[in-house]
Amino acid sequence: IAGEIETGTLGHFKSMSVSLKWRTLTADGTNLFLSSSHQVDFRGSQQVYDAGTGKYKTVPIRASMKLNPKKLDLGSLQVSKATDTENEFEVLYLKLFINGKEVLEIDKLNYICIFNGEDILQTVRDDLGL
Repeated sequence: IAGEIETGTLGHFKSMSVSLKWRTLTADGTNLFLSSSHQVDFRGSQQVYDAGTGKYKTVPIRASMKLNPKKLDLGSLQVSKATDTENEFEVLYLKLFINGKEVLEIDKLNYICIFNGEDILQTVRDDLGL
């Protein structure tokens, strides 16, 4: 090799985290800090422009995640202000759908990494006898 290169390891990722901010402090929000995994779905509607028709349309987006709690920030109490309570989680599992199509699945604990239907860790699982 004529020089240095940096390359990733097939299907391995650094720590992934997600944070949720709340306007108010609630018992339900603090319960998310219990030392157990939480299965959550995040859903959205994304506006896109269709250049062929010249019209805007919406596309559904869904992210399904398995999360473990990392941090709880209770926020602050001020008159007529949101508390900005925040939960931070480690992402153990992620499956992403765009317009009803599964485009990504990452399951760190089970050696699963699928991009657009291609399971790039299948051979690794086979090699390990999993």
